[in-house]
Amino acid sequence: MKIDWRAMTRGAVLAYGLTFIGGFILSLSGVPIARNHTAYQLISAYLAITGITISACMPQWDRFKDNLVVANGLWILCSSNVPLGFETFQSWAGSILGYLLYAVVGALI
Repeated sequence: MKIDWRAMTRGAVLAYGLTFIGGFILSLSGVPIARNHTAYQLISAYLAITGITISACMPQWDRFKDNLVVANGLWILCSSNVPLGFETFQSWAGSILGYLLYAVVGALI
């Protein structure tokens, strides 16, 4: 399978941007993360799945494989959270399972 790197990058940036904007809006609205941690995670998951699903509608090849490639790109892009101190390396490395789940759910939608 030949990977369309441009489509993968576009999809990963789209999903990352959606989750970033969602978290930014929640923080501006005054919703504290400590009290509503589950809400932040659910909204982040919903927006990531939405971004991956939208990006999978663009290319003309297999949607499931495209979702897996975009989810891996999103996971790699989210590695920037480690040096910024937003996430530990262990939690980032373990989050690949969540991104793969997002890809499967996005392919089924």
